[in-house]
Amino acid sequence: MVISILALVVAASGTAVAATKLVSGDSLIKKSSLSGNRLRSHTITGTQVSLNKLGTVPSAKNAATATNATNATNATNATNATNAGNANTVGGQPPSAFEAAGDLVHTGLITATPNERVQFASFGPFTLTLACTDNGHGNFTSEIDATSSQPDSDINGGIVGTPETQTTTVSVTNTGQAENGPAVVDFIAPSGSAYQASLVAGLGAFNATCYGIGVVAVS
Repeated sequence: MVISILALVVAASGTAVAATKLVSGDSLIKKSSLSGNRLRSHTITGTQVSLNKLGTVPSAKNAATATNATNATNATNATNATNAGNANTVGGQPPSAFEAAGDLVHTGLITATPNERVQFASFGPFTLTLACTDNGHGNFTSEIDATSSQPDSDINGGIVGTPETQTTTVSVTNTGQAENGPAVVDFIAPSGSAYQASLVAGLGAFNATCYGIGVVAVS
């Protein structure tokens, strides 16, 4: 009786071991034989899934589209920024009401000491100089002179017959502070190039005996 029971226990144990080995293998389940509804919900994790083999899911497609939309928006904003730089009007005035920066010559403040001559501006064949003359007894003359390297140039309505003929365009004489201008002066070269200058000559200011300021525009 005892022997029979031992034999039964040993037999049962062997069967359990054998069954355990069978269950641990893939050979018990035929490939593609199970339906998805045989799996418990929410039991598949990233451990069982090869992420590299997954295709693009719809949300990812939308994300890519959203990125393109962002780029398109940035491109549109960039275009708008460019257009903003080319404003249709400035202070209500069209662009034609303003001179292009490349067509203007700003002299800034030019100063000269007594009996000194300083180049003021140069454009086309024309050159402007600021001349400061000491007349004695504290009396000075500040003047802006113009010359042209081309004969037959027109300076403020007068024809320059020979190159480098000097013409005074604006001047002021005084024993203290004084200023003359702005005076508008026209310059026309024989080639047809035309310029218009707004010039100021002064005395006794800006820590200078003589000074001048001017803006020249190509007309």
